[in-house]
Amino acid sequence: MARAYNKSEFCLNCNARIGDANYCPQCGQLNTDKQVPVKQFVHDAVGDYLTFDSRFFRSFIPLLFKPGYLTNEYITGRRVSYIFPFRLYLFISFLFFFTLAIKSQMVSIKVVSPYTNTESQLDKLGDILRETRPDLKAKERETLIEKIDSLFLLKGKPKEHYINIDGDESTHSGLETLLDNKIKKLSSEGKAGFKIFLKSIIEQIPKMMFFLLPVFAVLLKLFYIRHRIFYINHFIFALHIHAVFFLYLLIPVFFPNNYVFFAVMVILMIYQLLAFRRVYKQSYIKTVVKLNLIWIIYFFLIIFAILFSGLLALASL
Repeated sequence: MARAYNKSEFCLNCNARIGDANYCPQCGQLNTDKQVPVKQFVHDAVGDYLTFDSRFFRSFIPLLFKPGYLTNEYITGRRVSYIFPFRLYLFISFLFFFTLAIKSQMVSIKVVSPYTNTESQLDKLGDILRETRPDLKAKERETLIEKIDSLFLLKGKPKEHYINIDGDESTHSGLETLLDNKIKKLSSEGKAGFKIFLKSIIEQIPKMMFFLLPVFAVLLKLFYIRHRIFYINHFIFALHIHAVFFLYLLIPVFFPNNYVFFAVMVILMIYQLLAFRRVYKQSYIKTVVKLNLIWIIYFFLIIFAILFSGLLALASL
């Protein structure tokens, strides 16, 4: 039985004539008056999320345990029951990098200025020098402390405090000088500087993957060019493969152990082999050869992208 609404003759959204219909034939808005019931408001607010959740769980298990299944389902036209591949990839990659950032933050050293409690640290240094080098005069001891003190960079000071820190005139270009100063500044902070740099690289990786995904699909197109498969279908497969990688790599993120990481990598190698076999339908020998060649090329592209991400990370600090 159709639900009864307080209907309007004309659509309140596009002003089209509706009559007794429950929804506007022009824009699809519910035919009701301006007073929206609480139940309808809640449905409108969470309806899309509930639909996403139901499709997510229908997509999640095949993605994890049925290599190549979701790609074939999409290619053959059975798409409504599953999440749109790009949306699925975005959700899983966000989950992975968000978790990675949280975990790295939890284990990182608390970043503070190298000169926190500087005076007390220098006093301790003075006490050590008095005990170990009682022969030093007070003036000599103060000079030695000042030299040690000058080796450190005071975080947060103006740029002129760390440009040309070695006292030489810079002959580098503007970009080289900038990167050199960033490296010196991070080096002065020791382990904390490394943590800052690592965190910045992690923030750059999602952007890097955004550009690498289409490249991976191009490699698939080139290696399977005789199959006459549309590029978009290769791209769909690339989205699913990368989403699976991020899902399985969450395991060593939560359980950081060399054996766990090794086991996950073995699982991913087997998964890829079965996925390529199911989607491209070639023999195991051809699949293994092509899979290795694709990943060798892709590995060098990833290395280049990581180096580029490192430069971006330095520039963003």
